[in-house]
Amino acid sequence: MEDVKPGLFLRIFEFLFYHLCRTSTLFANRFYFPCPVERREIVPPNMPYILAPAGHRSYLDIFLVSVLTRRKLRYVGKRSLWDHRVGGWLLSRLGGFPMEREGLDFKSMRICIDILSRGEPLVIFPEGSRGSGPSIRPIFDGAAYLSIRTAVPIIPVGIWGAEAAMGRGARFPLPRRMHMIVGEPLHPPRIDHPERVPRDLMRALTEQLQKQLDSLFAEARIKATH
Repeated sequence: MEDVKPGLFLRIFEFLFYHLCRTSTLFANRFYFPCPVERREIVPPNMPYILAPAGHRSYLDIFLVSVLTRRKLRYVGKRSLWDHRVGGWLLSRLGGFPMEREGLDFKSMRICIDILSRGEPLVIFPEGSRGSGPSIRPIFDGAAYLSIRTAVPIIPVGIWGAEAAMGRGARFPLPRRMHMIVGEPLHPPRIDHPERVPRDLMRALTEQLQKQLDSLFAEARIKATH
């Protein structure tokens, strides 16, 4: 699997489709399901970064994080999402690509590294899949590994309310109040040989990210429900 550049016509279509979805989300955030965004200015305007949103409770999250930047985001998704032909095609047009959740998917990791090396932003949902409830589940090491491997920061994001708006099994979003908060960037430690990421450094960065996400998620919950 390679991150192959599409033809000109498809690139134009993807650009228009992505920004149509983003504009629709901005409109919905204002008039349908209010979703104030705090500290949007933290998101870098012109450098690579890994956007790490939690809690991941709804497919709406894919669209919600698009309002954080005018740049097109690339998304990592669980491979089973591509089992549905139409859904997989739409996710690909939005900039998504699949990754195995179990073990280390070297081909997908290479795509992630290539994306960040080109200076593009990448979205990884560190919980791995949609969850439920008021707590962040233990997160995976993927974001920390890529951050150290490519020397780019992780931007944590806390999202509350998407589950009530469009949780598992829902076919259409309901007008429920949400809240999104951007956290301070986590900068990876510098290492001499980035192709060999030490496990202890990766785990330490993952623990920092977990703490940030726990705090942001709790703060977003308070803001959305009061």
